Amino acid sequence: MEQGDAFPPEPIATAALRATEVPPPGAPWWPDVSAFALTFNGYVYLGGLRPCAAVSKSVRDRHLASARLTSGLGLNLLRVCLFFEQRCNREVEEIEDPALRAYVDALLEKVAARAGLSPVRAGYGVERRAFEVIWAEELASGRHPRRLSQKEQRIEGCDILSYPDAAHGGEPERIEVKGWGEPFLDLVGAFRYGAEVNHEQYDRAHGGAGWRLEVVANLAGDIPRPIERLSLSAAEVVRVAEPRKYTVPLSGFEAGIIRHDDSGEPEQGRFGEPQAKAVSATPSDEPPSIQPFT
Repeated sequence: MEQGDAFPPEPIATAALRATEVPPPGAPWWPDVSAFALTFNGYVYLGGLRPCAAVSKSVRDRHLASARLTSGLGLNLLRVCLFFEQRCNREVEEIEDPALRAYVDALLEKVAARAGLSPVRAGYGVERRAFEVIWAEELASGRHPRRLSQKEQRIEGCDILSYPDAAHGGEPERIEVKGWGEPFLDLVGAFRYGAEVNHEQYDRAHGGAGWRLEVVANLAGDIPRPIERLSLSAAEVVRVAEPRKYTVPLSGFEAGIIRHDDSGEPEQGRFGEPQAKAVSATPSDEPPSIQPFT
């Protein structure tokens, strides 16, 4: 019988995870670390064995080579890596390889450090999971994805540049990623809503250049649910896209800014005109009551 599989533990949602629930570095592999690793299903989170293995192998290989974890890993991806090590070492009571055990301890330490933090600081959420799913799939396909900064996203019209080689050489594929908390279809089998792209993304799609849209759905919930994915080519997006958003340049409207002083009162009105302050007919030290809408 495989260690830890006879009575799998109850799942622990990442949002509910506390540092005290994470085994400390050096804790026995079985049952302590092995059981904790199974409180999160990496296969479900990333959409299968293949992407789960690709991400975990990438993170593990880096640590074995440099004794450092891949930077920028969110809490859920850290748990994915720990889950995958459990699946690889589910038949042993202890990991004998010192380098591999050091890698497991590094994961435990990082998971404990991020447990209990806000989604932004811990690195998880609907949009984050959507990106991680596509990133993992690109790794599993033998490509080398790179996440772009906000400035680069505006230039490239996408979230990810996925290169054919590790040196980021060759022409990359441009991937725009959208995440939905709900499933794609409602109870009558219709799409709940459309996928939105901005002006830069549409222009890049219109130009072709290996651009595509990846939408990942069914991502909400405390415990990961099976994902849904939809891939649209640049040509498909251009064919059906409808103009709905406009960018409003604000240059030239600087004089219309109204600034407030420390008391909360406006110092200046629209287009530089002084803002008259209202004078109460019945002064009082008591703050005014907030009236409900009528």
